[in-house]
Amino acid sequence: MLRSMNTLALGAAGLLAVTAASHAQVTGTNLGTAAPPSELDGYTMVAGSDDRPTFTEVTSADIGGARDVDFSIPMSLRRIGDGWATWSHGYTGPVYSTQGEDDVTLSFDPGEVGAFILYVEPNTFSDFNFEVTGRDAGGSSVSINTNITGDSGAIGFGFSAPEGGHITSVRVVNTDGSAGGFAVGEFLSASVDNGCLPWQRFTFGDVGDVITESITVGVNCGTLKVTDAFLSGDRFRVRVLRGTEVVAAFNTSVPRDGGSLGADYDAAFASRVFSSGATQLHPGRYRLEITVIESPFGTGGAAFRLDRTRCSFGACRADFDGDGSLTIFDFLAFQNAFGQGNLCADFDGDGNLTLFDFLFFQNEFDAGC
Repeated sequence: MLRSMNTLALGAAGLLAVTAASHAQVTGTNLGTAAPPSELDGYTMVAGSDDRPTFTEVTSADIGGARDVDFSIPMSLRRIGDGWATWSHGYTGPVYSTQGEDDVTLSFDPGEVGAFILYVEPNTFSDFNFEVTGRDAGGSSVSINTNITGDSGAIGFGFSAPEGGHITSVRVVNTDGSAGGFAVGEFLSASVDNGCLPWQRFTFGDVGDVITESITVGVNCGTLKVTDAFLSGDRFRVRVLRGTEVVAAFNTSVPRDGGSLGADYDAAFASRVFSSGATQLHPGRYRLEITVIESPFGTGGAAFRLDRTRCSFGACRADFDGDGSLTIFDFLAFQNAFGQGNLCADFDGDGNLTLFDFLFFQNEFDAGC
């Protein structure tokens, strides 16, 4: 057993690498002229609304769930039958005209939109080619090229980010350039938080400044993440306390030099070059304590969040393979997770993988479920 524990300890060095969010390819879907679906790639979609007067010039719009989109150019608010003649599948709500322009980018606040649906229709009653491109926080994009008719032919496009990511923008271009502009509308969106706590921004001062927050960890939301989005040298000591007991602690990583991602905390955490760190917490109420240990400018902003737990325990934590019984296979599953730097093996909750985690696991195994 001791030999196995020594082998397992070698995997702890890869901790930060495996806890960074994964950013696979953003997904794009041509929805055709049918009504929008209520779900897209596992996201539950919520429709936007707009009660502003027709023909109002706008630079943003509601996309559902108290989320907004910003337009790269001024758009004119229209409604089907009132400033815009046709659409598809019986929709009669608000749409937004480019007022003759052939290119518009729709941008979202960082970390808010996991999936987005929009419809597009050209102004002229003929067929025109469009390219609609969605981009996510990891820098990946997907483009859909299709012909769209201006006579009751509005086509829908859906874009979704992989788990842990978000959609940053959607660009719509009339590549024919002779449609007299086009309209976008019938927006739906979904949040990225998956029922957990989204990024909570906090401001800090000089070294020694302490930020405290109360957090409630749900059964499926036990991954605490902390990150900066500026490569200015800020770093933090993070402690999680239950009463006076420290149940988890870590220092965020040393950032590289130069650069900023503004408030795009998903991308900052995933990049591995910004100051960041994570730990796994069990369900319960805690006090989060973040202490500034480096602050070159004496001020700044960073963020923390609670993300989905990726552990699959069974009847209890010692049922590590989740098969409903305690066997030698639970030991093997725990050893594999430990060796891979998986924080599900952080059984003593200190934010690090050490020999004590193996001892805590063995004690819980002996106690049974």
